[in-house]
Amino acid sequence: MPTSKHKLTALLLVLGLAACAQQAAKPVVRPTPTPSPSPVVESPSPDPSPTPSAAPVAQAPSVVVPPPQAGPLPGQTLALSDPLAYPLLIQIENTAPARPQAGIGAASVVFQYLTEGGITRFSALFHRVPGVVGPVRSARFVSVYLFQRFDAILMCSGGAAATYNKIWATNIPSFINDFDHGVHFFRWNGRVAPHNLYTSQAQMLKVADAGYRPPSATDIARSDAWPGTEPATSVSIPDFHSS
Repeated sequence: MPTSKHKLTALLLVLGLAACAQQAAKPVVRPTPTPSPSPVVESPSPDPSPTPSAAPVAQAPSVVVPPPQAGPLPGQTLALSDPLAYPLLIQIENTAPARPQAGIGAASVVFQYLTEGGITRFSALFHRVPGVVGPVRSARFVSVYLFQRFDAILMCSGGAAATYNKIWATNIPSFINDFDHGVHFFRWNGRVAPHNLYTSQAQMLKVADAGYRPPSATDIARSDAWPGTEPATSVSIPDFHSS
């Protein structure tokens, strides 16, 4: 007969088999995977209709309206006059609005000097006059010194008070537009003032006649043949600041 030990062993074996059978029969429950949400794809919003840019406004080209024209500057085609008995010293402007000047090439000598602000001026000495000269501008102190050297009649538009005092003190024969009232000068409406004051050949001849004097030994020779002279290779002029 089996012993109690054998019975116990058999019982444990039966219980173990039953437990295994239960575990084998128990279904395995696997967790159902939760599907991840599909990404939401937003429909592209329609592009806003582009705002039409304003059509560029055509800029009208700037038109520089020239001053009223009187045609060509009168007198430019006239031939040189005969030699003057009395030379003329005419003040001529040398700024951009005054260029090209008229008649300056007919001068016997042209003196250029600094006036103010880097601007220069011409004093042109004439022994024969062309059809027209200008623009005529104001006198400077140097005009007085040039007169003293050449005994010339001064023609200018005006001058500073100090220059006038110098002219009156030295008794320079002068024709000044500020006091001349257009007798020996004229305004050309082909330019704007003050760059439009000129003197004609007829007016310059009147000036020369009014200030007539016999030729002087100090006058510059009135011909291309200067006996006893030699061409200069250079000319040195000291710096001079005019008032």
